[in-house]
Amino acid sequence: MKPLRIVIVDDHPLFRHGVRTLFLTTPELEVVGEASNGQEAIALAQHSCRALNFHFVNNEAPL
Repeated sequence: MKPLRIVIVDDHPLFRHGVRTLFLTTPELEVVGEASNGQEAIALAQHSCRALNFHFVNNEAPL
């Protein structure tokens, strides 16, 4: 089975690094990039993913 391709999005670089490190231990997940905001995430995902599924942890964060 192909791994789930993920773009990590958060405005804190240390948090993104921690999430990436955690995902590296899970073979079912492949981190294809990181972004610091929603606009960067959409631009990155357009080049890295065929299907998108967004999960917003902080619903108050602007795109």
